[in-house]
Amino acid sequence: MKLLKLIVKNAFRHRLRTILTILGLAITIMSFGIVRNVLEVFSFSEDDLIPGHLITRHKTSMMQFLPYSHLDKMRQVEGVEAVTYGFWMGVRYGDDPEEFFARMAIDQDNFYKIRSDWITSEEDIEDFKTVKNAALITPALALKKDWEEGDVITVGCDYFETVSLDVEIVGQFEFAQEQNRQAEFMLVRGDLFRRAIGQEVSPEMEHQVGWIELLADPPDEATEIATRVDSLFMNSDMETKTEPVNAYANAQVERFRTIITALQVSSYLMIGVILLVLLNTMSMVARERINENAVLKTLGFRGKHLVILNFGESMFVALIGAVLGAALIWPGIKLFKTLMPFLQQVKFEWITVVWVIPAMIIVGILASLVPVIKATNTSIVDGLRTLE
Repeated sequence: MKLLKLIVKNAFRHRLRTILTILGLAITIMSFGIVRNVLEVFSFSEDDLIPGHLITRHKTSMMQFLPYSHLDKMRQVEGVEAVTYGFWMGVRYGDDPEEFFARMAIDQDNFYKIRSDWITSEEDIEDFKTVKNAALITPALALKKDWEEGDVITVGCDYFETVSLDVEIVGQFEFAQEQNRQAEFMLVRGDLFRRAIGQEVSPEMEHQVGWIELLADPPDEATEIATRVDSLFMNSDMETKTEPVNAYANAQVERFRTIITALQVSSYLMIGVILLVLLNTMSMVARERINENAVLKTLGFRGKHLVILNFGESMFVALIGAVLGAALIWPGIKLFKTLMPFLQQVKFEWITVVWVIPAMIIVGILASLVPVIKATNTSIVDGLRTLE
């Protein structure tokens, strides 16, 4: 207990330096936590996937559309239980670059047969199928924009700037995955969007779709069913590539691989910065207390006592910084989401704290090595020579 009191007193002997060190550690740990939670957005669990869910796109490029007629042909394939389609419309809303939310156009008649990860009521599904310009929105978007059922909203498309749709909000939907619950999202009727691009862009585009989704039955034969689907269009002008949704999702993530790698490297570098900050402080402590350690030795303190004092001080500062930094991660994420509204899926993950505490223990141990070695290896005579 006496050693513990001495550790705390030693840590705050130079209060300003210790407080600045703790704040530096806390801010770096907060940044580390935010980066690690951002990286969680790019990961997904197999448990979140719909069994047997397949995605079909143009074999040449994801940016090329597919003929609408492909859907009827795919329905005839053995093992295909349901077929639907979708378009990505974009995120920009109006002329303000700070205003945006994600939008998709989907097959109003069949999407619910496959997308069990989108939760909506039977009444809203029916309204979406019957109202010609219907749209569904997430609760987060409704709350942000203060939109209600019956409101008519004008939305555009990032890729076709001449396309403008007046859609009526007929209900809400939400994502089954908890990490997506705060996403600001809108679903628009697919036939409405196809007619719009057919009129504004090219008549042929009314008969095309962005991608096609299928539900394979049985799910464990999804790969074989995908092969059968692609064989229908082999050697045609519109060859397809059908794959399980996890493979498709991985392909999308690969588009951001450079960014993801940079974030991963930067998160590890932050741990190095934390180590350097604490190591610098403890190195100054070691230089300042050479004579004090010599005096303690003359008073009967053994090497193990000096090890405990120096190790304890390093761990004390490291853990205070870790606790403060971990406490700042959650409000830091809130601020980050305010500044980066297109990353609303970012949320606090407790796994980040699991990363932080062991990392700071290791940092504390490594940072204590300099003063510990200095204290135990310096003789009483050499230590006392530093007295002025």
